[in-house]
Amino acid sequence: MDSAIVSFVVFLNFILLACNGWLGLSEGEAYVRTDPAKKDNTSIAFNRFLYIKPTSYVYVLKTASTFGENSLKKEDKSQSQQAKLLKLSQENKWLRKRLNLAEQSNKKHQKMIGQLQLKVVQQSRYLSLQVPIKNQHTTSLLASSSEDLQDEIEVQPDLFESAVADSSVILLKTNAISGAVEFGFNYEHTNNITKNIYASLILDYNYNEIYSVHNDLKIEVESEDDEVSTEQYRWQLQGDYFLDKQNLLFLRTDLQRSKFSSYDQEDVYTIGYGRTLIETTKNLFKIELGPGYRMAVPNFGEDSVSIDEFIVRTRLNYERVISESLQVIVDTVLELGSENSTYALTFRAQNKVYRELYLNFDINYKYTENVPIETSNKEVSTGIKLMYAF
Repeated sequence: MDSAIVSFVVFLNFILLACNGWLGLSEGEAYVRTDPAKKDNTSIAFNRFLYIKPTSYVYVLKTASTFGENSLKKEDKSQSQQAKLLKLSQENKWLRKRLNLAEQSNKKHQKMIGQLQLKVVQQSRYLSLQVPIKNQHTTSLLASSSEDLQDEIEVQPDLFESAVADSSVILLKTNAISGAVEFGFNYEHTNNITKNIYASLILDYNYNEIYSVHNDLKIEVESEDDEVSTEQYRWQLQGDYFLDKQNLLFLRTDLQRSKFSSYDQEDVYTIGYGRTLIETTKNLFKIELGPGYRMAVPNFGEDSVSIDEFIVRTRLNYERVISESLQVIVDTVLELGSENSTYALTFRAQNKVYRELYLNFDINYKYTENVPIETSNKEVSTGIKLMYAF
């Protein structure tokens, strides 16, 4: 009996424990335990109807967060690329502006280089003569003929001024005025044999080796049979525009008045192109070619008429340095017209006496194709002059 009571009590206690376990858990409530096999102590939940693993929900949330972060990163990267493209576009515009400025500066420097090269050749030609220097200025012996003095009689050193600007352009100043005064005697054999007292004024202005102006005014007081009879004038004016150190464009007028020549009045206007073919320390050879217009009024004959026509003028000029003090110049001019043509040749020897003082000897020959009746086609003159260059 006692064992039956004990067995009943044990069975009752077991039933009570089972009831307490049943009643202590509500439906859907999980019993959570810790899995010791996992290092991160991930919780595993159980209930009667659902197996729950909380880490699954955490995993889903993390995946959504990562997607949002990647989207933001893509937007930031796109904005960064746009900013870089805008910056590169601005830098490209700035570089283009600098390129345009550099090209403009290069053109100016190329022109300046040509001017410097021309000046270097001129000074090298002078230095070869080894003429004493006066006041740090040099005097060129290559003075051209009185008909057309192209080079400066006095060559001055270059004056440089540097200007710091955006394009860093160097300004070159070579403005110079030079000239000469000549006095002497001419012996002419034209239609009459005459003796002339000769005077000439030559002025040259050179602006920065870009353009130059040459002025040559001659006056001759002629005498026949030891009596002063008349005067002769000739004025030559020429402007040159230098394209570079070898090429130029020119505009020229030549006005002449004479009572003893075949024509009382000869006016020639010419425009054309000139080129320096040879330029060394000892030699200089230039050519000019261009169209023009000539007006000629005869001196003799009541029936003579003026000849006005278009012409083509060609000029060849050669200069040669013989020694430190002596040089020779040969100048020839051909004017071709439909009704009349002329040819002129000038030879001059120029010897340096002292510093800027020169002694010149020249021979001039001119041939005119058609002249008034009883007049000569040829005009020949020789002369000796003293020239002072400044």
